[in-house]
Amino acid sequence: MRLQFLGCGDAFGSGGRFNTCFHVTTESTQFLVDCGASLMIAIRRFGVEPNAIETIFITHLHGDGIVTETVWEWRKRLGCRHASALLSPSSLSA
Repeated sequence: MRLQFLGCGDAFGSGGRFNTCFHVTTESTQFLVDCGASLMIAIRRFGVEPNAIETIFITHLHGDGIVTETVWEWRKRLGCRHASALLSPSSLSA
């Protein structure tokens, strides 16, 4: 398993750090944990292949951890070939 920190900053990008986002790679899958507004910039900077992301886990419901529209727009624009799962706290669907 490989854990890559794509961002570890706050909601405002203080100190030039991207919003919190983790990229996890295993032998069988790749997934993201949290996706703030700086996601698209971070994945390009760190060379993450968008088509390899199978699941997105959302751990909290404020701006530095989730920008759902950005995530789905990002996948659409980059032509991702397979569907991803979006897993989040139950209150997100309310």
